[in-house]
Amino acid sequence: MGVYEEVIGLNANYISTSSLSSFPYPIQQTSGSSEPTKIYSMTFNNVAAAVRYVKIMNTSATTALFGVSTVTPFMRIAMAAGSNYTYTPPAPLVLSEGLSVFATSTADDASNGAVVAGDIHGFIIYS
Repeated sequence: MGVYEEVIGLNANYISTSSLSSFPYPIQQTSGSSEPTKIYSMTFNNVAAAVRYVKIMNTSATTALFGVSTVTPFMRIAMAAGSNYTYTPPAPLVLSEGLSVFATSTADDASNGAVVAGDIHGFIIYS
């Protein structure tokens, strides 16, 4: 039996920096729902010639300023140039507010350094 061998409806979402670079990309909103968002697996690929950062946010906010100054990332992933990142947690990551993703060229939580469309590609499996 697999780690997540239970009857659940899983969703998958492909994302790239064309949707991540101008504002956090909302994937699922939890507020108003009886169930939190759960991440089962995620994979990202950085094809840029420089370090890029992917920020996983516990929020459903979609405004351009969100994430830059008001929300601390739930998880920040530093990706070396030309690298891949895959994470399958031993138990689902639980997000109480929702799931949004943001890509940037700078590391600190309050930054929004621009990335080029196509720098980051990713795939998230969630419910």
